[in-house]
Amino acid sequence: MSLMGMRHGVKKYAAWIYVPLALSIVVGTFAAFGSNLFTGGQDTAAASAEQPVAVVGGISVTRSTLDRQLEGALQQQRQYQPNPTPLDVARTRLMLLEQYKQQAAVAAAAKAEGVAVTDDDIARARDQAWSLQRGQFLSLLNLKPTASDREIDAAIARQQPGMTLNDLKEQLFPVEQIRYNAMYEKLQDTYKEAARAGATADKVKQRYSDIKVRHILIKTGEGGMPEEQARNKAQKLLDAVKKNPADMPRLANENTEDPGNQPPGKPKQGGVYDWAPANRYVPAFTDAALAVKPGQVNPDLVKTSYGFHIVKLEGIRPGKDLPKDFDKNKQKYIDEHVNSVAAQKAQDAIVAAQPGVKVEIRDPLLRAVQLHQEAERLPPTDKKGRADKLNAALTEIAGIKDGAGGEVPFLKAAIYETLDRPQDAIAAYQDSVKSRDSVDTRLALARLYLKVKDTKSAVAQIQAAENLVRGEVQSQGEIAFLYSQAGRADLSKQANQKYQEMLKRQAQLQEPPPGGANVPLPAADTGEPKAGG
Repeated sequence: MSLMGMRHGVKKYAAWIYVPLALSIVVGTFAAFGSNLFTGGQDTAAASAEQPVAVVGGISVTRSTLDRQLEGALQQQRQYQPNPTPLDVARTRLMLLEQYKQQAAVAAAAKAEGVAVTDDDIARARDQAWSLQRGQFLSLLNLKPTASDREIDAAIARQQPGMTLNDLKEQLFPVEQIRYNAMYEKLQDTYKEAARAGATADKVKQRYSDIKVRHILIKTGEGGMPEEQARNKAQKLLDAVKKNPADMPRLANENTEDPGNQPPGKPKQGGVYDWAPANRYVPAFTDAALAVKPGQVNPDLVKTSYGFHIVKLEGIRPGKDLPKDFDKNKQKYIDEHVNSVAAQKAQDAIVAAQPGVKVEIRDPLLRAVQLHQEAERLPPTDKKGRADKLNAALTEIAGIKDGAGGEVPFLKAAIYETLDRPQDAIAAYQDSVKSRDSVDTRLALARLYLKVKDTKSAVAQIQAAENLVRGEVQSQGEIAFLYSQAGRADLSKQANQKYQEMLKRQAQLQEPPPGGANVPLPAADTGEPKAGG
């Protein structure tokens, strides 16, 4: 992430961390309302006997636990990816494990600050989480938005005698899941007092100024150096810049690890970020820039969750974003600033705690998927590093017996594709089709056959994919494209006509019906925080 995206990232992180992992379960639970909402929890004896697929921060995570949360996560993803592949599903499981890691980091950061969560804190956090879902739940119960708790109790009891709204809240928002909401909020609160101490109206107003800055970033954490090593390198660079400030552009181009220093299609920027409102950056960076005069380098290293920064203020001018009502509503803007600083401090503390959270993945399929992801993150020039990880992934799944979903051969095929072994990938995808015949697998086979110049087989796979398409507009568009690549203009034309018809139908479905405002609205918005604002 470039520095310009860092403040946006704080908002995104704060929104995500506030929604507990339990909410990913709630989505699936609501969707299945009337069938499995009141069926009770997992059998305790069975759960205790089940072997964990991973241990995160000392907490065992079983496959059944992960799969219950998986359904909710997949339902959210289906809004933009209707038919996830077996690889997508496995990656979603890894994403859920990453959320467990984030939660463990929240707990560690809270403990380091002496934050303790009480039963009252958990009750308040649960009530707040419920308020985000209440509207959706009432619509599923065919109740009005103004329904009282007594009316909700009665509606629940009709479906499950003896169950109350409080019972339901405890089922939807388990104690250990909702606890992290309270931890995060209280962690933020610990930083608000210090943030408020330096938040005068003049200082907050200055943050709406436009600034031009130059900086060098030495990353820490994932993809960066160990903290002490990064600090030492950054300090040497800072000393060099102090000695010869004119040399900073060259040092930035040679050393900065900020991707924003070289926008796509442009030369390196010498560490410069052009004019932008000061409050677009993370608070610590803004503070460092505004602490010096134009043309000066901040004499201290600046630490953020991204690493160590060397900051030079190139210029400052009155900003265009200063709210017109700032002088009238100073306290409102001071409070917003305090909350922003506290959120950033909380994020920094959580990121700093992450390296101490041990994640042990015991499931070989998930280890293989993780290795595949790590290989894809390596630069294409690191052929040996990529090959080593991919071959290790193949070793992990060598002894796994495939299930009904065709996960193992599909993953093998993806690995072989990354290794540029098309014939092996074709064989693996063909094995996958035996368990799971799908549009995505057939199209993958078609692309591979085209790559090895087997046009006849490619056309056969495209036709098989076309027979499986059930309204997937994007897939139909790719079918038309692949027919064209196979030299079948006639079939491409027919497929493209279907594609255009599907696009037209999709647009018609998205048009508001006549009378717009007078038609019944869909289920009420839950009010769940939107990532990134």
